[in-house]
Amino acid sequence: KTLELYYNILYYIIIKMELLKENDKSIYSKILCCLCGTSIEPNAAAMCIDCLRTQYDITTDIERNLEIIQCKTCNKWLVKLDNWVAHELESTGLMNICLKKILGLQNKSIKLIDTCWVWTEPHSKRLQISLDIEKAILDDKIKLRQRLIVEFIIKSRQCNDCTKDATDHNWGALIQIRQSSNNKRSLVYLENLLVKSIYSSTIINIELKKDGLDLYFNLKNQADKCCEFIFNNIPCRIKQSKKLVSHNSHNHTAKIEYTYNVEIPPLLKDDLIILPKEYY
Repeated sequence: KTLELYYNILYYIIIKMELLKENDKSIYSKILCCLCGTSIEPNAAAMCIDCLRTQYDITTDIERNLEIIQCKTCNKWLVKLDNWVAHELESTGLMNICLKKILGLQNKSIKLIDTCWVWTEPHSKRLQISLDIEKAILDDKIKLRQRLIVEFIIKSRQCNDCTKDATDHNWGALIQIRQSSNNKRSLVYLENLLVKSIYSSTIINIELKKDGLDLYFNLKNQADKCCEFIFNNIPCRIKQSKKLVSHNSHNHTAKIEYTYNVEIPPLLKDDLIILPKEYY
């Protein structure tokens, strides 16, 4: 009976210890932080979270002060090169543009956990984003999470569309129709043909001149099709010229204006023509 009682007591003690380990494992695994002496669970650095953040800064590779360009007329944002996109302030689309501009987030060792906007005064020309990032330190033994704020300064610049609207060079091709005649029946007839045709929707502007009309187009191929239509309906002579307006040597692009001179003969139906003797 004494031996049986001894085994029962030993079994009870073992069960009790197992229950204690399951309920509170931290009782047997607490250590003191090597810097501040706080009781913590063991890790590779033997430091608490606050001391780890003072010793290791995982935000050093992330740029915190950047610039973003906004059109001062239409409020569009510059994405890259000549690509302008419209987004509201503190929108998801604007957030994506800003995140792509932050150097360091493309590092595979840095994991972006959360992002949110930080409110700023509308007239301050500032955008602030709060980032929560995570990075493994000490040979990937510890994952450290930190928060930082990235600030963007809004710079103003006109986009391509607003620049075209503000200058005279807002067209790509011009058709100059001329006829040296006192009677403008041919021009009236041509104008009626253009109004009824599909090419009237591609004309962005029409100017009346002394001897004819000036038709403006955005693209060269639109003017080419319109010239072909005029040539097939009215006897005329067409000459083409081009002019270099601007050139960008960085991305190898150029702005060229094309001009078509359409000359209509000064003859009308039922006109009497007298030829010199050498022609007959």
